[in-house]
Amino acid sequence: AKGKRGVAGRPRPRQQHALIADKGPHNLMLFLTTLYNFRVVHCGLIYDFVRRFLGRLEGIDIELLLLVLRQCGWRMREDDPAALKQIVILTRERAKAMEEAAKRQGGEAEVRAVEGQQPQAQSHVRIRVLLDMIFDLKNNKRRSSSSGPANSVDRRSQPLWAWLRANFAEEVGRGSSELQVGLEDFLNISTRGRWWLTGAAWAKADEEGRKLEQRVRNEMDSATSSSDLMYLAQEMRMNTALRRSIFCVIMGANDYLDAFEKLDRLKLTGSKAREIVRVLAHCCSSESSFNPYYGFLAGKLCGSHRAHKFTLQLVYWDLFKRWSEVPERRVVNMACLAAHLIASFSMSLSIFKVVEFERLEDIAVKFFYTVFRKVLAAKDSVIISMFERISDKFELEPLRDGIWYFFQQYLLVKPKKSQSMSQEKKMEKKIERAKLRRAIKIALKAMKQTGKG
Repeated sequence: AKGKRGVAGRPRPRQQHALIADKGPHNLMLFLTTLYNFRVVHCGLIYDFVRRFLGRLEGIDIELLLLVLRQCGWRMREDDPAALKQIVILTRERAKAMEEAAKRQGGEAEVRAVEGQQPQAQSHVRIRVLLDMIFDLKNNKRRSSSSGPANSVDRRSQPLWAWLRANFAEEVGRGSSELQVGLEDFLNISTRGRWWLTGAAWAKADEEGRKLEQRVRNEMDSATSSSDLMYLAQEMRMNTALRRSIFCVIMGANDYLDAFEKLDRLKLTGSKAREIVRVLAHCCSSESSFNPYYGFLAGKLCGSHRAHKFTLQLVYWDLFKRWSEVPERRVVNMACLAAHLIASFSMSLSIFKVVEFERLEDIAVKFFYTVFRKVLAAKDSVIISMFERISDKFELEPLRDGIWYFFQQYLLVKPKKSQSMSQEKKMEKKIERAKLRRAIKIALKAMKQTGKG
């Protein structure tokens, strides 16, 4: 009897394991949503799971969807409202399809209800709750009942949240360190590569790059040695097949129009298209002296696609962050390229809005000195148009002040007198300075900075 009481006094192991197995998916999803709330993973991964649950929408899927929406629904709405709108449409379609299927199978459902089984009724109640929660998110409507478990979890995590903000203030809250992978990256490791290992990801992309490289070889003119260009591309550290292909097109073209047409035929999109401008900037900066060919090609690219213009802006902003790491020759070439694009209205002076002109390194002074000397050498009408583009925007006032400061400190400063200079040379310098002062006066008037002195 004592043995029986001992056995009867504790739950059976089989029941205990069954309970753990039933809660396994819930605990895993709760763990994943917690990682998302702490900005470890990106919202795209959560949305991928939501779409997969809606695709099947069985009992366990509905429970997991309710759990996700309770734990992080409002954060998902803040991070990607467009994706939430798609989820609302998909949920409405799936619910309508299930209602129609339930009507067609009404007789079978009545038989199951008589036998004591009511899965359809339970599913309908859960789907109705799911629809209410999703529509509340869509309409930004918070119910009083939603302030229960989710907020209690938030309260329990407040100390950890505060510690993360105190120790990682720059990363936490802005999503800079989020893991940018989706569910497909986990499910298709065999084709997309082991993304968590350096150099092992995106094997398929490399294969596509090699095919692109071969297509470029076939399109090269017979007069051009593609093998020599490929060798030169490797010497220039073009470390992917895509970059080597773009390099061969740019360097093997007859002129900038020919290069533009061949680059357009590559049909590159997204991140691949951004490589065009980066390779062009690398080639331009590597020349012994500035070649206007790159300026005309860059202007054509900026005029054809806005994405190229934005990528070029990012290239310059990267340069502004690492002046000391870039050789002087590259800096001067990039300055000449910027002057060419600004004077041809392919790029605006607003690209310099991130620069603090009051605190410039010596190499940065040389960059802007080259840019403004070339820009101010243009015709009066061109100078007016260039500087008028930044005259009316309130947010560009610091830029206008910075340009005025640079003019006063580096362009209008009187040069030191040289006894060895001939009288003719002195006269040329004097005329040149007079033209420069006149051009600066026109530019300041166009920028509406004439009142400063």
